Amino acid sequence: MWSLPSIIKINEDAAKNENKYVRAVKTLVLNRKRVRCDRCEAPASHAEIWYDIFGPDPKGIMAACEACCENYGLEGDACFHCADCERTFVTNYSWELYLKHTDDGETLCLNCYRAMVATLVLTVIILVPLAAWMQIREHAD
Repeated sequence: MWSLPSIIKINEDAAKNENKYVRAVKTLVLNRKRVRCDRCEAPASHAEIWYDIFGPDPKGIMAACEACCENYGLEGDACFHCADCERTFVTNYSWELYLKHTDDGETLCLNCYRAMVATLVLTVIILVPLAAWMQIREHAD
C-alpha cells in the first residue's frame, strides 16, 4: 500500500543534502556519478534545484540533456517556477497541487499565494474601514 512520505523525514533529509544538491547543479555530478537526464537518461547538460512547499531546504535536483531541455524545457510537468519567490517547486506529491494561478496569469507557490491573500485581507480589514472613517471624519468637520 502506498502512502505519503513523512514531511518531517523529507525535511530532515533535505537539510542534510542541501550542499550536495548545490554542488551537483554546478558540477553535474551527484554521489560521484554523472547526473543523467530525467527523461532519456542521457548525460545531463542542465540541472536545477527544486523545492517543495513544506520546508525551506532544496529537496532534489532536476536534470535534462540538451535535446530534452530544448524540446520540453528543464521543468517539464513535474515542477513549476514561482513568479514571486523565484524558486522551482515540485508540482505535487499526490493529488493536490502546490501552485496557484493568479488573475494576472502568474504562477505562485502556495506559500507566496497565502502571503498575497493575507496582505489583501489585511488591506480590506484595516485600510478600507480606516479610509471610510477618515472620510466620515472629514465630512463631520
